[in-house]
Amino acid sequence: MDSKLYELYVNDYADALYRFALRLFRESDSAKDAVQESFLRLWQNPHETNHPKAYLFKTLYRVFVDEQRQRKLLDTYAENIQKQGSEPSARPAIEHDERKEMIEEALKRLPDIQKTVVMLRDYEGYSYHEIGQIAGLSESQVKTYIFRARMNLRKQLGKPEAVLD
Repeated sequence: MDSKLYELYVNDYADALYRFALRLFRESDSAKDAVQESFLRLWQNPHETNHPKAYLFKTLYRVFVDEQRQRKLLDTYAENIQKQGSEPSARPAIEHDERKEMIEEALKRLPDIQKTVVMLRDYEGYSYHEIGQIAGLSESQVKTYIFRARMNLRKQLGKPEAVLD
């Protein structure tokens, strides 16, 4: 891959990739790092230029999953230290609007694949076909996961009026 083609991919996909990363990570620095990592992996794997958009989103999602696994390990480690008498440093609290917080909490409880497809569809506006390419799923699988995610969110949030009022 030459630098002009790479630059074209950066210009075309960086904003959408960042928005998706920001929704996953909920932190600007982590989102930027994940986008950077995705583009670095694209540069290191030039054979992936047949479907660069799908490759970038898949890679970003994998970076997110790896980060979540690492965070769980660190949390477990922190809990073990706390049980031994030491206290880990407190994380700064971020104020959120109550409705947004309810939705964010409900999204956190979704399985990763449901969370990803519903965010790509509802937040980013991708088509079922595009989501399928990004997540490595068929269109029918995408529709099924979106349906299940929305049902799960309805169950968690109760009546939509309670959230929208």
